[in-house]
This record gives sequence, C-alpha cells and structure tokens, in this order.
Amino acid sequence: MTSQKVQIIFLVCLLIAAGQISISLYLPSLPAIAEALGGDPRMSQLTLALFLLGFASSQLVYGPLSDVLGRQKLILIGLAIFIVGSAVCALSTKMEGLFIGRLIQGLGIGAGSVLARAVLRDVFTGPQFSKAMSYVAVSIALMPFLGPVIGGYIQDWVGWRGNFAGLLILGSVTLLLQWRFLPETNPVKREQRAQISARNILRDFAWFLKNRNYMAYAACAILGFGCMIALMSSIPFFYQEYLGLSATTHGWLSGAKALAFLIGAGLSGRLASYRGVQFPVGLGLSFLLAGSAVFCMVAIFMDLSIFAILLPGMIMMLGVGMLFPNALAGALMPFPEKAGTAAALLGFLQMLISGAVSAVVAILPEVTLFPVAIVLLVMSLFAYTIFFRFVPTLKLESITTSRFDP
Repeated sequence: MTSQKVQIIFLVCLLIAAGQISISLYLPSLPAIAEALGGDPRMSQLTLALFLLGFASSQLVYGPLSDVLGRQKLILIGLAIFIVGSAVCALSTKMEGLFIGRLIQGLGIGAGSVLARAVLRDVFTGPQFSKAMSYVAVSIALMPFLGPVIGGYIQDWVGWRGNFAGLLILGSVTLLLQWRFLPETNPVKREQRAQISARNILRDFAWFLKNRNYMAYAACAILGFGCMIALMSSIPFFYQEYLGLSATTHGWLSGAKALAFLIGAGLSGRLASYRGVQFPVGLGLSFLLAGSAVFCMVAIFMDLSIFAILLPGMIMMLGVGMLFPNALAGALMPFPEKAGTAAALLGFLQMLISGAVSAVVAILPEVTLFPVAIVLLVMSLFAYTIFFRFVPTLKLESITTSRFDP
C-alpha cells in the first residue's frame, strides 16, 4: 500500500470521525442547554433528531452529485456548511437557534459520511477495500464512546458552548486537511456532468433497490448497525436505573463493548485477505445471532446483572465489527461508476432504520431485558437469513476495477 493511499485512509477516517463525534460530543450538555436556553429538557433532545434528519437526507444529494461532479469539492462544501452550523450553535441564545444550527450541521457533515466511503471505493478494490473499511469501522466504534467522555470534560470546564466551539475547530482543521491533502479520486468528464437530473438520480436509486447483490449486503450492514444502536440506546437505562451504576462506570462498560467491536473490525480485514469478503460477513452474523440468543437466555433464566448484560453485548459487538466493514465492501465494490450513489442510498437507509429501531426500543417496557433481547434476536435472525439465502456467490475479491490509482 502506497504512502498516498495510507494518507487517504487517514483523511477518510477523520471525515467519518467528525460526523460521528458530532452526534455524541454534546450529549452530556443537554441538561445545561435546556437550562441556559429556557427550554424543556425534551426540547434539547430534539436537537439530535434534527441533526440526524439533515445528516441522513443530505446523503441522497451529495452521493449522486459526486458521481458526476467529483468528490473533493463536495466534501469541502459540506465541511464549510458544517462550520457555519457549528458557529450558529455556539452563538445561539434561544432553543430555536440551536435547532437551526444542528440541522445545518447535519446537512453539512452528511457529505463527509457518504463521500468518505465513495472515496475508498475509488481507490481500493478487493481485500484492500475491505481492510480500508475496517479502519472506518474503528472510527465509527470509537466516537460514540469517546464523544460523551470528551464532551463531559468540556462541559465541566467551559460549558455547553465549548462543545460546539470544539466542533467548529474540528470542522475547520478537517476542511484544511482535506483541501490540502485529499486528491480528487473521481475525475469526471464534461459529458458526465450533463447527466445530472432528478430523474436520473431517482432512476439510479431505483436500480440499486432492485439489485440483489447490493441490497443483500446493504441489509446485513444496516441490520448489524441497527443492533448496535439498539444496544447503545437501551442498555444505559438498565445499568443506571436498575443496577445503580454511575455514568462513569457505564462509560467504561460501554468501552468494553467498543473494544469487542474493534477486535472484530481488526479480524475482519485479515479474514477478508485470506478468505474473501463473504467469509467474515457470515462469521460476524453467526456471532451476532449467537449473542442475541444468549441475550434472550440470560433475560429468561438469569437475574439482571452486569454479567448478564455485558457478555452477550460483547459477543454481538464482536460480530458487528466483523460483518459491518465487509458488508459495506460487498455492497459498494461492484459499482465503481456509481460509488457515490450506492454509498448515499446505503447511508440513508442505515440512518432511517437505526432511527426506527431507536424509536421501537424507546417504547418497549423497561422492566426486564426480554423485550430488547427479542428485538435483537429478530434483527439478527433476519440478517442471517438474508445473507445465507440471497447473497450471490460472486467473488468480490476478483473485482479489480478502480477509478483512482495513486
């Protein structure tokens, strides 16, 4: 792997990390925000929903446009929008201003999420692409854990505005690095730009939705990520309300699950190099299904305890770490000419399904682990069935077409 390719992986991981930490950095400040801006605490939680709305919907625009306009300029535009949104948040004196700022942030940073994956598809093929995606998975795993920890310290030291000032600085540094060091990985010809139209974009989305290879791998990635979101959104209640653990202890226990994800992501690249992309996806799904089954068993036969929550959670996160980067590779690798569109649709569906899963988990009765365990088991079983029933035998590692060769 050349030094420029290593540089591209670093820049892509920075883009992904900026988007992920934008979700979680300010969460410890929500009570302080509600108090400072005079809003209901539940209104401050709406800022996250508005961010995710902008984050998800903008990907449907950035991805297809990048296929005909190039990647780098849209990344820079998105980061500039994100910086503006961060400034609006940091300077807000009313809750409505914070709403607008978070929406703008999401509309901007959505470019980084979708185009980072498209850039990797431009540059890498076969097992190298899967290995590169494993580094992206590390960024995805670390930020939900590190964000609240860093945000909590910033809140204690300088207050809630400091978190948004930090995002403004992060966005500015990221923009400068992308402008200076990220090459254009998707050079387009003049005639390609004439293809931009809403009709063509919708036609491409419809084509991908009908493509068996794409949808099978995408479903595995989305459902695996959905299981991770279900764990993240439900387990804190049991740790803190039923077991009486502190927020700090909960953070370190979350770190144990993040470590399991990192181990799985690290193994996934090596397994893909030796056995191809499909093997770690299938193995990861097996761990995911086994972990969810253990979750159901401990929910039925064991009293609520740290062990009863942590063990199956770590098994599941190990599986998600294995399958997620390789399922993304399986979905995107066969389509170098439409990598932006493919990544955009996958990112949108991922956020949409994750939001729906969070909503379902939020309304479940929180007396025992069993309802959450059933949701996890159903999603795991669904993903497992899709993979072994619908994933074709196409040898993805034999695909060597790329659009950029530094």
